[in-house]
Amino acid sequence: SFACASLFIHAALAAAGAPEDGSSGGKGAGEEGPLLDAIAGAMSPSERGPFLDAAASFGRGLEAALSPILAALPRDGSGRFGAPAVRYALHHAFVREHGWRLKGLDPSGEAWNATSPSSATALERMPAAVRALEPVREGALLDAAASFGRGLEAALSPILAALPRDGSGRFGAPAVRYALHHAFVREHGWRLKGLDPSGEAWNATSPSSATALERMPAAVRALIRRRLDGPGLGAQDVAAFAVALKYLIRDEARERLRIVYTALGADESTTADSQQAAQLVDAVTASYILNEDLKSHRSRWTVKEALPRMAEEWPDWNVSYLPMQKKVLDSRMALLAPSRREAMSFAEVADALGEVVERFGGTQVLGCTSLKGKLMSMEYQGTGRVRLAAFYNASLSGHWQFSESQGYLKTLGALDTTNPQEPVVIIPNYIGGQSNCVGASRYHDTCCVSECEALLAQLERVLHAPAAAPEHIAAAIEDIPSSTVPRGRSLDTLLRHRLRAIAADHGGQVPLSGRLFAQWMHFAYPRECSYPHLAGETKPVNIFDWSRSGVAFVASQDEMEHVANQTGRKGGPVLGARWVHTEELPVPLA
Repeated sequence: SFACASLFIHAALAAAGAPEDGSSGGKGAGEEGPLLDAIAGAMSPSERGPFLDAAASFGRGLEAALSPILAALPRDGSGRFGAPAVRYALHHAFVREHGWRLKGLDPSGEAWNATSPSSATALERMPAAVRALEPVREGALLDAAASFGRGLEAALSPILAALPRDGSGRFGAPAVRYALHHAFVREHGWRLKGLDPSGEAWNATSPSSATALERMPAAVRALIRRRLDGPGLGAQDVAAFAVALKYLIRDEARERLRIVYTALGADESTTADSQQAAQLVDAVTASYILNEDLKSHRSRWTVKEALPRMAEEWPDWNVSYLPMQKKVLDSRMALLAPSRREAMSFAEVADALGEVVERFGGTQVLGCTSLKGKLMSMEYQGTGRVRLAAFYNASLSGHWQFSESQGYLKTLGALDTTNPQEPVVIIPNYIGGQSNCVGASRYHDTCCVSECEALLAQLERVLHAPAAAPEHIAAAIEDIPSSTVPRGRSLDTLLRHRLRAIAADHGGQVPLSGRLFAQWMHFAYPRECSYPHLAGETKPVNIFDWSRSGVAFVASQDEMEHVANQTGRKGGPVLGARWVHTEELPVPLA
């Protein structure tokens, strides 16, 4: 149970079978395993030294004493020991070695499963934060780790390989925030509040401020903060942090489902057939699209009234969402035993809902691609930009998406006013902007899955390093196509010159996680990669949060007509992007 003291991280990823160092999991003499690292990480500096000295002194002896006892105990399917087996093993080891009967481990006439070994009285001497984490470690979180821990670890691996580590091979708070944000955007189109930079520098806030962590005990959040502010996180730690955040997003969906059950007069013992399960999942999905948390009567009524006309609220409801929902539920129903077919339990419906929530971002691909096509039909001279006049003219002609006010577009970072006489909308910034996110909660927005993230993932896998020489990047990029850029192109002289200029600032290497390289990617893929504004220049928010400020996010008819009637100056400068040679790094290169 001590393993949960390491942010619940080592315990969670161990359940998914992922050793910290990428090996088969074995530890050689003198190495500290996750258990010791966890305990030490939870202790104050004055406690940590004596504890590690003690571990070095008699840890191997205890391991030797436990080895035959553990060999005589059956393991679960993942090769691990549950609480009763741990209690049995520890009790027998201490009795054999020292004749000690530890209170809380000694059965005292009870069954081995009567209490958990985490109830050992000696643990009262451990920090309260360690003991408080035990409920987080058990049950659903470990199930979540076993279910999707490997997938998140695979998604994070190339991102972490592109980030510098500190001297001990770990990642500090800004790097962790960068990695988690990019992983969730790539995998699900999720922008997690507290991880999304929202126009700030990566070091402006700690990932321990992720809003979803509100669902964890205060002691857990405090321990996460200490680890991030202190020694940092290893690669497995980061992956387990991602598991926990994903679990919390799914747990919030489960809470909404529970509210829907209650509103229908049902409880968690009620089973649902395929039609009922679909209605339950649809109600929760609609609550995200409508930004209703279902906690009030008014919120539940709003969702109930909107459900029959969700295709009007969101055009892709019938085209993209419903086929995905049916595929998920059909696959879940097929796993049920014949005797239970068409009788999904609450837990099974909740699990299916979790998958729907994760896959919801993918249902927006069709709409996002269509949006990109419309913008490209108005694109100005291949710059990845659309004159604001053309943008508003399209809205006045019936394209309802293109109606955001100039103030809101600028807040999103989608409006370039370098030339005040000719403002332009930046295509990838607009598509990836939060005005086009469909589905919001207190903890995250679900937005268009970024095409640029897929390009970066390919580059990271090729280079597998935090930085690379300009010529290596150029060669790799020429071989990476996008939906609008062909494979095998030759980069122009200006793009190559700018790569070399970035490298000149960093000892001949281009950092892949820096703002300058992100800006270079925008010039290399102007329709796929967003222009990275300097930290503090923008403050993106979704339409719901913007509307709460009392300012309309939609431009008035008069404003749109005034801009649309403006004629571009003949012979004026090309309305391209500006190059700002200012670097911003989540982590400086070593």
